Amino acid sequence: MLGTLQNFIDRFERRPSGPPQYRTPAPVVTALGDRSSEDLGSEISLVIAVTGRRHLEWRPELALPRDVTSVLLVTGTGTVRGRDGAPVSGQEVAADLVSRGVSVRQVTVTGDPSHTSPEPYYLLPAQAPELAAYLGASDVPVCAVYGSVGGAGASTFAAALAGALADPDLGGDGRSLLVDSSGNGDLEFLLGLEDSTGHRMRDIAGTPVLTGPALRELPWAADVAVLTGSGAPPTRLDVGCPVVHDCGRWMCGSPSQAGIQVTRTVLVVPATVPGTLAARAVLEQLPGASVVLREMPRAELEWNDALTLMGRAPEADWRDDPYLVGETDRGEFTPTLSGAGTAGAAASRLVREVW
Repeated sequence: MLGTLQNFIDRFERRPSGPPQYRTPAPVVTALGDRSSEDLGSEISLVIAVTGRRHLEWRPELALPRDVTSVLLVTGTGTVRGRDGAPVSGQEVAADLVSRGVSVRQVTVTGDPSHTSPEPYYLLPAQAPELAAYLGASDVPVCAVYGSVGGAGASTFAAALAGALADPDLGGDGRSLLVDSSGNGDLEFLLGLEDSTGHRMRDIAGTPVLTGPALRELPWAADVAVLTGSGAPPTRLDVGCPVVHDCGRWMCGSPSQAGIQVTRTVLVVPATVPGTLAARAVLEQLPGASVVLREMPRAELEWNDALTLMGRAPEADWRDDPYLVGETDRGEFTPTLSGAGTAGAAASRLVREVW
């Protein structure tokens, strides 16, 4: 509630305690299929060993370690056997992992030179170095942030999360990219960037790939580069730093169906009856999403009731902040842990929980 001691603590004492956090590399899960030879399996095992990542082989009864929140899935061109020997495709393996609350980045391999596919794949052993480079690359978080209903605060939390992912104390390297993928253009006003120089969506229209050096041409808010304005973002964002997509209110379809390739989806849920009921429906379509439950001022819904209606516990709670409305109305919201209020505290908790 407003004016509580906890609110004061969250507002002014939210720097992470203890040593800096380092993100654990995601393990590699293989599901190669019936047509994959033993030589191909050995080649992939060798590539994984070179990268230093853990190697897990998928099976229906696979129990993932508790610290695993994301995986690199390597699938073959054959059919994997599931329970009772039933055939399971690579996409179904990915769906199984997502249903366990794990984010998945998938790549296909084959040892057949005659194989053709519209999807990217690696031909082994010829492309073993390229596969090793792909698997060995650092795990850069790419997130999509949605609100379960309008007014949930998805844009505000997306900005706070971008700041948290850039923070060195939370495993960041001092920079991140915040992308307006909702088409609303709200980020300029939220962060007070209306008069800032730098490229907007319209200035890079038709650019298929945005690279790291191009971030210098964007407006910045603290350590966060911001890509906003009307239009669609580039298809690929090879910027070498965390990326947060502000997707606004959830409508329908997954981020990939909207053309956004992410390693994790975040759902901001206001602790109200409409917000939690809407979240329950959304989570049926996004079972692997991380939930941030936002305390609402003067809401009649108790915390435990919100958890019951939603059907699960959140990864982070976002406490009420009496200063937030004024800051966002004036364009004074700052995406840093020391300037983002209780949104920054919630983002810090989420980063520590899932990355």
